Amino acid sequence: MQQQTDQAKTHEFVENPLSLREVTILLIKHYGLHEGFYDLTMEFTVGFGPIGPDPNALVPGALVGVQKLGLIKVPEAKKPTTINAAEVNPPKKKRGASDR
Repeated sequence: MQQQTDQAKTHEFVENPLSLREVTILLIKHYGLHEGFYDLTMEFTVGFGPIGPDPNALVPGALVGVQKLGLIKVPEAKKPTTINAAEVNPPKKKRGASDR
């Protein structure tokens, strides 16, 4: 048991973990989206089989893992998790001749 405790201490967050809202904003910026409403989408993978703490205590079980994260475009902001790309990633203004 002590080995697991020591091992857990070596894993530290680089920064504070991102909320799902922050991940959505990050992906909007990553994909260069400047307009529209977006929600975060996740693709899961599911596995079934015997699971347990040791070979003598196995029981039927299922494991769920997140395989992919992405964005889905929605027609309007109906949920608190929906992000307006125009607010979080507005297009950069083009510089005109008078701005130089």
